[in-house]
Amino acid sequence: MTRVPTARKVGTVAGETTAPVGTGRRGEALAAGRAPAWAHLDPDRREEGLRSALVLWDYLCLDASPKAADCIFVMGGHDKGVAEHAATLYRHGLAPLVAVSGGAVNPPSMLERGSDRASEAEELADVLIAGGVPSELALREHRATNSGENFRFTDELFAERGLAIDSAMIVTKPYCERRALATARKCWPARVTTIGSHRRSFYDYLMARIPLERVLSMMVGEVDRLRTYGERNFIAPVTVPSSVLAAAEALRRDGYTARGIPA
Repeated sequence: MTRVPTARKVGTVAGETTAPVGTGRRGEALAAGRAPAWAHLDPDRREEGLRSALVLWDYLCLDASPKAADCIFVMGGHDKGVAEHAATLYRHGLAPLVAVSGGAVNPPSMLERGSDRASEAEELADVLIAGGVPSELALREHRATNSGENFRFTDELFAERGLAIDSAMIVTKPYCERRALATARKCWPARVTTIGSHRRSFYDYLMARIPLERVLSMMVGEVDRLRTYGERNFIAPVTVPSSVLAAAEALRRDGYTARGIPA
């Protein structure tokens, strides 16, 4: 097996994070409360929806400090910001290699009308390379259609390349961090896995490219998956607090069910 060169341990990324979760709540309320996703709700329901969204955001985002690893592992999806953050971590010397996983399921181009879709891995690899990761150090895994396959197929890719990856820093959408870590503990039990969070408030995330309706539905779906995937042995068991379950149910009543799992 080829031993991956040790990352340059330059510490966590400074000066490239936004306000920590839990700050700027008045700004979040003013901005998110005016978003089109809330337009069909009366003011009281709108306020409840925003409170519920903040409960889910604070729970699902781990707000973890990046730590040096053998590899940065990018989980695919529609959010280019994930790869942009991974490229930042690479430039700061936190890993000598980046692996990105994802098939042609929900690549960033799905958010652009009339665009041709490639795999998540290919589209995010383009972002990594534009951000300073050498093409030969951006490994692509193109087959995965779900989170479990992200880990399994990437493990196979490491084996095919003869790479000894003892530690990996996972970079994913902020609200997917808790489930990503639980999946890693199930799928990669012998590998040291951490989360390299892009510290952002809910307000900051709404200023990015992703429609609010999709973010709300995705967060409800994350709670559903944390609740059920442990029971199905897909992830390490997670006990979801009752307050989080109640917040997810409130958003479900408001119609944000596109990514939910039926009870």
